[in-house]
Amino acid sequence: RLSQSGINFTGLSTHTGNFDLDGDLDVDGHTNLDNVSVAGILTATSSVHAGANLQVNSDVGKLKLGASQDFELYHNGTDSYIDNNTGDLYVQTTGSGDDIIVESADDFVVKTNGTQRIKVEETGDIELGSGSDLTTHVGNRQRVAILGSSSNGSMLHIRGGSPAIFFDQSGGNISKIYQDNVNLAFHAGTPATEGTNTFLLTAGGNATFAGNLTADGDLDVDGHTNLDNVSIAGVTTFATTAEFN
Repeated sequence: RLSQSGINFTGLSTHTGNFDLDGDLDVDGHTNLDNVSVAGILTATSSVHAGANLQVNSDVGKLKLGASQDFELYHNGTDSYIDNNTGDLYVQTTGSGDDIIVESADDFVVKTNGTQRIKVEETGDIELGSGSDLTTHVGNRQRVAILGSSSNGSMLHIRGGSPAIFFDQSGGNISKIYQDNVNLAFHAGTPATEGTNTFLLTAGGNATFAGNLTADGDLDVDGHTNLDNVSIAGVTTFATTAEFN
């Protein structure tokens, strides 16, 4: 039916050519379209179902979610981004026993305010801090390295009721503490006050004790021994000549 207000189709209408509509198209029933090209804004008041891919074929286009479009997914031609502008970003799984798996063909880096905080290298090494201050290495010799600045140094803080360092010789080898041509000092105190030097082991192997040295077992000295005062409660045996001045 054709009237001044427009055309009203009550039945089936077939068009073999183009159909140019300058006004609105109001469809109360189902609409089946092979291809749709929208030059402006597409507004959907209900759900949008895609039987295949939902594509944004542009490096400047973004998939925006939320009433104020606070959540964005986009690719800028070089990198891909998940951008959350309001509130916290949660990545979670609510299924029992389900894991969250992050895979990367190269390194995995976590940054805050543009500064590196955590880096998992392709080799499996883990680095913490902007300067890789704490690093765990994997391989034939697994190790943890604390790499502080040359001026401030590094500190390993073990806190607890009875803190301890345990050397497990499950491999049958000797446990070692390395010092790279530097003196090794033990202090009684806190890092803030430095405390008192109680034991010093120099890079040359000399040991200095600030207090008394008590040996519950034998004391074997292969070199020269210089003692200011000696108090012997038991028997002294000399294998060779003993000289007393």
